[in-house]
Amino acid sequence: MRKTLLFMAVLLSSLWVSAQTREIRGKVVDQDNKPVEGASVMIRGTSTGTAADAQGNFRINAKTGDVLVISATNFGSREQRVDDKSNFTIALSRQTGVIDEVVVTAMGIRRNDRVLGYSVAKVDPEKLTQKSEPDLLKVLQGKVAGVDVRSSQGTPGSATRIQLRGNNSFELDLQPLIVVDGIPYSNDQITTSSQVSGGTAYSSGISALDPNDIESMNVLKGASAAALYGSRAASGVLVITTKSGSARARRGNEVTVKSSVAWEKIANLPNYQNSYGAGANGSYSNSNGSWGPAFRDLDSVPVWPTYKAAYPELFPSANMAYRAYPDNVKSFFKTGMVYDNSVSFSGGNETSSVGLTASHMSHDGYVPNSSFKRYNLGLGAGTKLSNGLQVRGNFNYSRSTQKGGYFGENQVDGASSLFARTLFLARNWDMSLPHEDKKGNPLTWNGGAQFDHPRWAAEHNVATTNEERIVGGLNLGYAINRWMRLDYTLGTNVNVLDRKEVTDIGSRAAEGLGRIIQDNWRKQEIESNLMATLT
Repeated sequence: MRKTLLFMAVLLSSLWVSAQTREIRGKVVDQDNKPVEGASVMIRGTSTGTAADAQGNFRINAKTGDVLVISATNFGSREQRVDDKSNFTIALSRQTGVIDEVVVTAMGIRRNDRVLGYSVAKVDPEKLTQKSEPDLLKVLQGKVAGVDVRSSQGTPGSATRIQLRGNNSFELDLQPLIVVDGIPYSNDQITTSSQVSGGTAYSSGISALDPNDIESMNVLKGASAAALYGSRAASGVLVITTKSGSARARRGNEVTVKSSVAWEKIANLPNYQNSYGAGANGSYSNSNGSWGPAFRDLDSVPVWPTYKAAYPELFPSANMAYRAYPDNVKSFFKTGMVYDNSVSFSGGNETSSVGLTASHMSHDGYVPNSSFKRYNLGLGAGTKLSNGLQVRGNFNYSRSTQKGGYFGENQVDGASSLFARTLFLARNWDMSLPHEDKKGNPLTWNGGAQFDHPRWAAEHNVATTNEERIVGGLNLGYAINRWMRLDYTLGTNVNVLDRKEVTDIGSRAAEGLGRIIQDNWRKQEIESNLMATLT
C-alpha cells in the first residue's frame, strides 16, 4: 500500500510539472515592426533554445516564471518573463558596432575572433580613406603589427610589396595571398625593362583596388589561418571584402559622397656645399662634379658651347658669371597633388540589397611628368528567394594609366635616367635655363655626353602603362537545415596590361636614334568552390 501511494504521488507530481510547461509562440521584430530573421531565443539558465524563422516567428516549450533571452546580430538583447500569455511579440532595438568582433576568415566564413586558434588582424575601413593614399597597401603601413609594407619608388603608381611576420623562406617572393571577394588577386609587378639599368616605377596589381569600396580587411597570419587556400597561402592571407562584393542585407537607401585632396613633397635631399663649382682637383672643367675652383677664387668661366649656339641672345659675351645656384637640384622637383573622389549608393530590404561605388583618383607626382590616374566601378546585389536559396553577385571594373620617366643607373649602355645625375648637379649649373633648343633638341651643360638634361628626359623619355582589370563573381547559398549549409562560388579575375616605353630621338640612350618598347600582357584566373559548412 505504501509503495502504491508513493507511485501515485510521483505520477501526480510529474503531471503537475508537465502541466506547467507549455508551448510559447512569439515573434521577434525591430523598432520598425520588421521581422528579425534568425534571432536567438534561449531560456535563461538552461541550454534550451530555438531560433526565429525568416518571418521572425519562434516556438519554445517553457513554463510560467521562465525568462526568455532574445538576441540577434546587430541588435541589443532583451529578456522576457513568461506569464499566463502563450503568445509574445518582442521588439529589439538596433545597435551599431555589434559585429565589430566578427572577422572574415578563409572562404568568406565569418567567425568571432575570440574563438579562433590563430592570429587575425582587422583593419578599420574608415582608416583606409582618412589619408589620400593612392595604393591600398600603403595605408596598412604602421597600422597592423607584423605587417611590413614597402614601396619600390616614391613616384605615382609605383609597386607596393607586403610581407607578414618576416622571412620564413629563401624564396624571393614571400607576399601573402590576397583574396578579394573570394577571388585570388595577383599583386605581381610586371616589368618590361630592368629597373637597375633604366626601368621605370612599374605598378603592382593591388593598385587597381579602390579603398573607398572596402567593407572589411582581415590579415590572417600563419599556415593554420590559410589552410583552406593551400600552398599559395604559406605566407599568410589578406582577405578583403568590398562593399559591392558583400551585398549584405540593408534597410533603406544611403548615399555617401567623399572627396579629398592631399599635397606631397620630396622628403629630403642631401646637404649640398656651395663653395666649389664643376671640375676636379681645384681646376675648372665642364663636367659633372662639385670640386672645381672655389667661387671666391674665380669670377667667370666660358659659356657652355651648346647653350651659346642655341641661344646667343642669352649670352652676349663669351664668358658668364661663375657662381653657385643653391636650389638647382631642389627646383627640379615640384609639389605633388592627390585628388580622390567617390560616390557610393546602398539600398535594400530584409531579403534583397544592392550596392554601387564609383570613384576617380588622380595623382600627379613631385617628379615632373609623372602621374597615376585610376577609375573604379563596383556593383553588387544579393537576394534571398522564397525557397531559401540565397543569390549574390558582384562586378568590379578598374582602369588606370601610369606615366613616368626612367630611374635606373645611367652608366649602363643604352640607359637614360632622371636620377642618375640629377642629384649630383654641379653647383654652378643653372636649371632655370632652357632644356632644349628652338627645334626641340636636348641641351645640356656639357653637350650631352654623360647624361640627358633631367627636365628634357622627364618630358621626352616616358613610359606609359594602361591597365584594365575586370573581376566578377556569383555566389549561391542554401541552408539545408540548421546545422548544414551549402555554398557555391564562381568567379573570374581578368587583368590586361598595355605598356609603351619611349626613348626620344636625341637622347644619349639608344645612340641618339630613339627607341620604342611595347609590352602586352594578359592574365586570367578562374576560381570555383563548392563548400559544405557544418555547424
